[in-house]
Amino acid sequence: MSIDLKIFSTIPDIADWGDIKKRLYVLISSEEKEFLGEDPSLFELASKGKVADDEQFSLGNHYYLSLAIPNTLGLSVISKAEDIDEENLELDYLEDYGENLEPKEVQILLERWRIARYFYIITSFGGRSRPEPRLFIALATAVAYSCSGYIIVTNNDLFDLGVGIYTPEEFQYTKPKF
Repeated sequence: MSIDLKIFSTIPDIADWGDIKKRLYVLISSEEKEFLGEDPSLFELASKGKVADDEQFSLGNHYYLSLAIPNTLGLSVISKAEDIDEENLELDYLEDYGENLEPKEVQILLERWRIARYFYIITSFGGRSRPEPRLFIALATAVAYSCSGYIIVTNNDLFDLGVGIYTPEEFQYTKPKF
């Protein structure tokens, strides 16, 4: 079963791999660092080219991680213009998944999300290794921190958090159920 999370940015700038990699190391335990290896790498899916640490992600591109352990982790940067109904995308997500938000927060987030022209998708495909769920959470959290973003949980069965829209501070301690 494939699992994915959308992360909406509240800033216009797209992150670079080096920033996310640094944040990833901070977010995982010392035992989990061995799963990343000495220099985790990111590759663009289409070209198979390695992404430099200072290289900004490109809109519309899909990436995969090369770690010390086998993994199925992916990262995509999606233009909101490519989404089916970009005009109401933010409002739809807030209404559908923002059960944990106060009405005042909904309006603030709506304004902030419209600043960015993109969002991220973090994916874990089927056949994942045992440590992958924890790395998935750390990767999503690292990306959200890098873009002052919010993580959207769309399924009650994946984490110990319910359906909702979460800050990275709220999400980083969640426990996976997969």
